[in-house]
Amino acid sequence: MKLFIAEKRKACRESTVDLYDWFLGRLDLTGYVADITPDDLTRALKKIKSKSTNDHVLITARIFFNWCIKRRYVERNPTASFATHASPGRSRVLTEDELRKIWAACCDETNELPSLYRKIVKLLILTGQRRGEIAALRTSFIDGDVVTLPEILTKNGVEHFFPLSNLAIEILQSIEVDITRNDAFLFPARGKPDKCFNGWSKAIKSLRQTLGEDFPHFTIHDLRRTYRTNLGRLKVLPHIGERLLNHVSERSEVEMIYDRHHYLDEMRQAVEAYDAWFAALIRS
Repeated sequence: MKLFIAEKRKACRESTVDLYDWFLGRLDLTGYVADITPDDLTRALKKIKSKSTNDHVLITARIFFNWCIKRRYVERNPTASFATHASPGRSRVLTEDELRKIWAACCDETNELPSLYRKIVKLLILTGQRRGEIAALRTSFIDGDVVTLPEILTKNGVEHFFPLSNLAIEILQSIEVDITRNDAFLFPARGKPDKCFNGWSKAIKSLRQTLGEDFPHFTIHDLRRTYRTNLGRLKVLPHIGERLLNHVSERSEVEMIYDRHHYLDEMRQAVEAYDAWFAALIRS
């Protein structure tokens, strides 16, 4: 594993390699790599209670063992039969009025919502990304108006980039970052600058209390579905909407091989359309 980390440090972002190192460390496997079996992985993964962390560790292990196969350290990938946790299907799409109320709650600094959580929720509304991806944002992920999420952070293990809207950029610019720290988290855990925000349960409970008992039940992930649905309402082409959410499974194998265009300009147009629509919504 040390050779893997050393090689990746020559080719990848420092923050990406730090994630590789941390997730592989959670496996806590000893002995020769060639001797690691699926049963060993099963026992190691069972010790990781968080489904999200469990999935990221599995994805990292898959990347690591594929690297080992290319260098002929092992003959097969012991993660081949493993799958990430499937989320139960949901269909909840928030109404315009509900979005407006959530945004207003996150803007009201007199309530008890955590400061960083307010900004995270706003960015989830504006970008449609997964909560763990936004919470784990680092300064190195952002270049101008484009965010690049490393493969180690995304659910499908594929590097993902997306443009930011003006409203999203304003939120990011309002965040105070410790410039003395190299590649700092934008949303660090309280008292733990080397870890990202993770107080989801208490924060969503606080948000629901702020919104009141009459507000219909919703989950943070529903914001992602709502974002994608509203892109469709704005006549954004389906394949552009899916790219913004990093839904690569919607692309055929032939398309992924032959269509190497990044569609960044098209994604920017979609983001700008959404930004204009949402800005008008919260002003009404």
